[in-house]
Amino acid sequence: MAGSPVSPAENLGAKPDRRFEAEAWTQFPFNVYARAYQNNLALMNEAVRDVCGVTDYHTQLLEFALRTLLNAASPSNFLASNPELLALTRAQQGQNLVRGFGHLVEDIGCTLEGGAPAGSAEFEVGRNVAVTPGKVVCRDELIELIQYQPVTKDAYAEPVMIVPAWVMKYYILGLSARNSMVKYLVDQGHTVFMMSWKNPDESDRDLAMDDYLEQGLRTALDAVCAIVPRRKVHAVAIVSVAPCSPSARRHWRATVTSGWPRSRCSPRRPIFPNRASSPSSSIRASWRCSKQRCTVRACSRAGRWVAHSRCCAPRTCCGSRS
Repeated sequence: MAGSPVSPAENLGAKPDRRFEAEAWTQFPFNVYARAYQNNLALMNEAVRDVCGVTDYHTQLLEFALRTLLNAASPSNFLASNPELLALTRAQQGQNLVRGFGHLVEDIGCTLEGGAPAGSAEFEVGRNVAVTPGKVVCRDELIELIQYQPVTKDAYAEPVMIVPAWVMKYYILGLSARNSMVKYLVDQGHTVFMMSWKNPDESDRDLAMDDYLEQGLRTALDAVCAIVPRRKVHAVAIVSVAPCSPSARRHWRATVTSGWPRSRCSPRRPIFPNRASSPSSSIRASWRCSKQRCTVRACSRAGRWVAHSRCCAPRTCCGSRS
């Protein structure tokens, strides 16, 4: 019944699935499982393409949902239909299954106790995660804004502000030196600002979208425009923040195109950490231009930023705080 080995990709007419490349998948009945799966995969993908009345966008949604379901149903995911896993189980006399069950129990326990996921203790922010040097330049009830200085001699005048998704840590774009978008940007001469969202708890249950716009996006944008005045801002929204971008677009146009911040600081929400802002108080800031020939000074009075001097080289000013 076993017969001669036959590859499940033979005469398939499509790109072979790398999950079935091992020699063990050429044996019966596993080659039948793999070939039947690939045939069904091709059939289902064909069924959702070029459907009359369905837009390209909805076609992509259907393909994504279908791909997710079919990947979960792959014979490589199950012990009885995966010859490689069966061979490993025989070689280890089932100890791999015992270890896997132990990992499952540990994960369930961590979830029920509200603890950190297993293995997360190996990662430490600043040591092997989020290693790009930066400093917090703005903080309120919902966010912290981190500034990363360019490391090149010449720098771009216009800063980049990155808004990560609410469900992500800010260092998803700055994991390590070899896969950090932030490090790449500062190495190219960009001044980068990254928002870090607060982990919500029960005290945040009454917050609405307006609060995230006001205390999140707008506060961060005001701070960026205060630190790098009279410059347009390259704003980047990642994943789940993108839907709220149209809501902030009108504010961004009014603020970024003018190149000057419309500060929304108040006694309850200072624009810089540990610096109270009130009609009678002021916040001072200064920036050194890239030519090192002058300093731009400004201060905040009654929630508005006022410039006392201008940069001698506005087209080349790096916008870094002195």
